[in-house]
Amino acid sequence: MYQRFYFIYDSPWMEQPEEEKQSTDNQAEYSKKEDNIKKDNYVISKSKGHNFPQRTDYDFKAIEKAYIYKVNHIEQVYSNRLNKSDKKLGPLDGLSLREKEEIIRRRLQEGVIGDSNVTVSEVCRVYLDVKHNLAKSTANNYECYYKRYIKDSVLGKKKVVELKKSDILMYYKEKSDQGLANGTIAIIQKIIHPALDLAVDDRIIPRNPSNRCMKEYQCECEVKDALTVEEQKLLLEYLRDNSKTESYYHIFQVALLTAMRIGELLGLTWDDVNFKDNYIDINHQLVYRPDGKTELYLLPPKTKAGIRQIPMNNTLREIMIAQKRVWFSSYRDPKFEVDGKSIFCFISDKGRYMFNSNLNRALKKAKDAILDETKRDDIFENSISCHILRYTSATRLAESGMTPATLQYILGHSDPKRTMQIYVHAQKKQIRRELELADTLAL
Repeated sequence: MYQRFYFIYDSPWMEQPEEEKQSTDNQAEYSKKEDNIKKDNYVISKSKGHNFPQRTDYDFKAIEKAYIYKVNHIEQVYSNRLNKSDKKLGPLDGLSLREKEEIIRRRLQEGVIGDSNVTVSEVCRVYLDVKHNLAKSTANNYECYYKRYIKDSVLGKKKVVELKKSDILMYYKEKSDQGLANGTIAIIQKIIHPALDLAVDDRIIPRNPSNRCMKEYQCECEVKDALTVEEQKLLLEYLRDNSKTESYYHIFQVALLTAMRIGELLGLTWDDVNFKDNYIDINHQLVYRPDGKTELYLLPPKTKAGIRQIPMNNTLREIMIAQKRVWFSSYRDPKFEVDGKSIFCFISDKGRYMFNSNLNRALKKAKDAILDETKRDDIFENSISCHILRYTSATRLAESGMTPATLQYILGHSDPKRTMQIYVHAQKKQIRRELELADTLAL
């Protein structure tokens, strides 16, 4: 370990009072004082090319003594004025020398001894590098969010020791005003908050300024509405009867019947479909991350609860049999293989994988076409995506009277609270419909 010295220099541009100027003619006296300081293991230094005027009262000696600490580098502190009230001279700007001294004293009193120049982006980078127990898909997501929203942002470039809670709140507000969803802001917080916790543990900052920054951005506020029964029927009929979308018909049918995640559906192989005992075995998901080039890999579900077996009723079984006939008659790229598996149930027209983005695009086109054909404005009022189909399926299962525990198993949720949010929301909508029906019967 090396010793840290805070070099507190009076600026070479500063005009000091005559009584505080050190006479350059009295080098012997200066050397004697310098030797005395060195004996106490303190350092006086001059920057190359500059003659820094020294104060005759040597109160910088006491300052240096307060700031000495064992760390692995040296930090130098400069300013263009001694006190806050002094006139600013030279190109430097910011706090006065005495204000900077006070900040350093306070940091040391709080036990903060780490690098004061480290930025938010750098501590986030360290956090992502040392975090080893994240699922690969989660780690990749965090990496993308870090590069997109933190690394080169104004917040990311800010020094951690200068970071205030208001800086984080302002950054989140700006992103929210730009249309960023609360869920996206929550992921950014999931990177920044533990990264700053790490900075606290490393004694770079005394406390975490990102604590309680998500009060205004709760994900529970972003309630998504499931498709109605009518909308679900119109969507499937359009997919079935339209030649451009019929290749998506079966996968969307299965999504609406099983509430599977899209990665689980795209990763489903025929080895996972047990026609003998009538169940679908979910034990992995297909994940891809476009980062320069598309990388595909198979991963287990994020949690143990995601590993499950979904029973096939007669309808689901017939759909899977029909899809297998389509699969046998379709072109399959012989080179398409992911982690040793190649017999994926749902493939594109080119005999390879289907992209989640392509499926979402197909859903949007189907919605727009239905609205154009029907000329109605009371249907498909909300957005539609693969995730909405999963939510719709969960809603239909809850409306059918399925118990919360069974629904949690089917959805693969590890947290029962997430299942109950869907269950309660579905029950509220059903209660509203029944009350509206009772109101019409009373007329």
